[in-house]
Amino acid sequence: MIKPAPPQPTGVAGLLLLFCVVATAVGAGADALLGGSRFSVVSEPGGRAALGVGVAAGAVLIAHAMRWALGRREDEKRDAGDHA
Repeated sequence: MIKPAPPQPTGVAGLLLLFCVVATAVGAGADALLGGSRFSVVSEPGGRAALGVGVAAGAVLIAHAMRWALGRREDEKRDAGDHA
């Protein structure tokens, strides 16, 4: 019995991690430059839950967009001759 080949890695997780690191750095930089005494969603009742839902939804949308952008097209054929 022949096992099917495992799926090829696409690197989406790495790009998502890079996006999160860059977003964290930009957010930390903005907090440092603008100071901490301003309106915050987190200080409102239910704000942390709303922020969590927004971040989760954004991560899912970004992951789907990256998967769509980096996915193979149906008309693309792969063979070893392309890399020689």
